[in-house]
Amino acid sequence: MERKSAKELIKRILKSVSDAPKSIHEIAKDCESNWESIKVYLESLKDAGVLHETEISNKRVFSLAQCEKINKNGNYFDLPIKSEDEKLIDSLFFKIREKWKQKTGMIPGRIQVQKTLARINKECSLNLPIGWYLFGPVCAKPYDPVLQYEFGGLNPKIETCVTTVVSRYSIQKTASELKLLHYNEENHTLYKTKEILFSLLSSASFSKKYIHEINNQLYTLLKNSPPIFDKVSKELVNDFVGLVLQMINTLSDEDLKLVKNDIYQSFNEIWKLIALYNYFSDLEPYYVKNFSKEIELKHFITEMNMQKMEVIEYLKYLNDLLPHQPEPDDETYRKIKSILTSIHEAPIEEQKKREEFLEQKKKELGHEKFQDWLIEQFGLQ
Repeated sequence: MERKSAKELIKRILKSVSDAPKSIHEIAKDCESNWESIKVYLESLKDAGVLHETEISNKRVFSLAQCEKINKNGNYFDLPIKSEDEKLIDSLFFKIREKWKQKTGMIPGRIQVQKTLARINKECSLNLPIGWYLFGPVCAKPYDPVLQYEFGGLNPKIETCVTTVVSRYSIQKTASELKLLHYNEENHTLYKTKEILFSLLSSASFSKKYIHEINNQLYTLLKNSPPIFDKVSKELVNDFVGLVLQMINTLSDEDLKLVKNDIYQSFNEIWKLIALYNYFSDLEPYYVKNFSKEIELKHFITEMNMQKMEVIEYLKYLNDLLPHQPEPDDETYRKIKSILTSIHEAPIEEQKKREEFLEQKKKELGHEKFQDWLIEQFGLQ
């Protein structure tokens, strides 16, 4: 799928207006894109509260909304973390790496440390800011294997827990094996379903014979998805499921093989959207207790809106891959279509006069006779 990424374009827009308010044409020039495309994204970002629009010298200009100016701290979505929790996380990163190296002779990677930390957090009830994101549980503070973390001490119970979990997890040969072990340990249906769908959609033998299994897994995905409070985003997830099932039903096996990669990529973008809302939902108790839900949302909203627009682009492309459906061979349908395509928006004053005339006609004739009169006027008899 060769196209400019919606997310990349949005990042360019945000960078363009980060220093000073700019017009549509100035932003388009900075983004090396046409102003018509930029205008669509600007309107969407404005509606989402990411951008603010004002008028200067009869010119529309856009700037970052004040709520979007967030202090960068290196955490996921630059989320704040209580200082005592951050110190505990650093100590756990230090101790997990130390124990892992003692067991295997190797420094653990990001996935190994994050999965281990998540398990320790659960078993010891530490209530750290950890939630399930793209590939499973991840702390709001990322782990970097090249950094040195300060050890501020751990109580004996937590130290024992670190040793136990590292002993169990470090015997997994690969990060992928550990990821699947963790999914099964937690019995997380949503993430296990995600893995199955990625496996089905990437299979070399992908064909119509998979329709029953894909239908079941997509239903399970919808059933176990997190609360998605944005109406459009929720509809996009449902639309993706409908599009995929329609494609499998209507395309031949030969055509399905040609579009398989497009379906896979689209699911990857849908999964990013679902995972964002899942991470937000998992972290919500921590941020409601220690900061506020509004603060948490402020750190997520831009990414949520960028991913939503990315998904829209992919679903438009998927929809274009469906075979063209012939129009109904029906005289009434053709008349209605002719009327609709010939309608041009009238001036406001004319619209008001027309509305008043129709309302008066309805009062004179009554509802049923008015409907008959409309049909006669438009030649649909």
